[in-house]
Amino acid sequence: MKVLILSHTYVVETNRKKVLKLSEFEDVDISVITPKKWRHELDTYKNESEGSLEVIPLKTFFNGRSYIHFYSNLHKYYTEINPDILHIEEEPWSISAFQGIGFKRENEDCKSLFFTWENIEKEHFPPFSFIENYVFEYSDRAISGNQEGKKVLRNKGYNKPVDVLPQLGVDPDIFQSRDCSELEEKLNLTEFTIGFVGRLIREKGLLTLLRSVLKLEDEFRVLFLGRGDFKKDLQKEAKDLGIRDKTVFVDTVPHDEVPRYLNCMDCLVLPSITTSNWKEQFGHVLIEAMACEVPVIGSDSGAIPEVIEDSGLVFEEADIDDLLDKIKLLMSDENLREDLAKKGRKRVLNNYTWEKIAEKTRDIYDELISF
Repeated sequence: MKVLILSHTYVVETNRKKVLKLSEFEDVDISVITPKKWRHELDTYKNESEGSLEVIPLKTFFNGRSYIHFYSNLHKYYTEINPDILHIEEEPWSISAFQGIGFKRENEDCKSLFFTWENIEKEHFPPFSFIENYVFEYSDRAISGNQEGKKVLRNKGYNKPVDVLPQLGVDPDIFQSRDCSELEEKLNLTEFTIGFVGRLIREKGLLTLLRSVLKLEDEFRVLFLGRGDFKKDLQKEAKDLGIRDKTVFVDTVPHDEVPRYLNCMDCLVLPSITTSNWKEQFGHVLIEAMACEVPVIGSDSGAIPEVIEDSGLVFEEADIDDLLDKIKLLMSDENLREDLAKKGRKRVLNNYTWEKIAEKTRDIYDELISF
């Protein structure tokens, strides 16, 4: 089967591992169309062919804007490839999804599916409401990155098959437990270390984390890995709370360096807070930490509980005392930490590796073709 994937996600080479795994199936011929650049030129980006994978970088208009960007010369490549399946990994109200589905309508034999992360039911105004209805009508299937996203589609009247599967996975050979004592010493992580990895923005609930650790009686460190416009506020809050000397801030590092920092942590916390227009859609860092056998604690915002299940601890979002209790529990119970570490790694290996996600995607393709 010939599959054409349309997505801005694959500008980043690290994100292509799923489609590389898909290209290893003998009966799957994969082509990927992605923007030449996304927000900025990436030095590591190149047009490459590997196995049966073909990456085609195209010029886009409104580059870097997820919902309104669209491609130049897309019709030319769609016609040349003549896919059996058009896999659009964009939200259904986006102009690029509209563009892809529009070309697909020229070939009635081509099946199509789209991907969504959206787990809050939102009202879209014209033209996006029209685009969403159009994509709903002429697509054959959908994939949601979380269970709530599937419910949103159903509530909006989408009655075609919907699978629940994350877009991206984890390489368990890179994200695994390792000794990082030298880095721990360099960062002065000499005590029980509570970590966060991701964007330093208010809705990630980082003030909840700082205010909870303030009440800890035992010695601790908090490691923040990432960047964002809330960093200065966090540093000021830590200073005002009198725990600035217990917090360590590290700027964003290359993706293959992240496991070193995860392995410096005794637990990872994702304390996301739901807002009027956003809640956690997956929390990819959770599965990266779990793969490294780092126990995880997450709030009950959005998809976090379904990602963690029984492989970590969940607290009520924005509840400082509940988070404090969960941290204390891990600090005091080494057996629990070891048990969650093993469960987390096993859950990732069973569900969230690049290979597993590629296998499940291929199964979806098989069902789509036979439908």
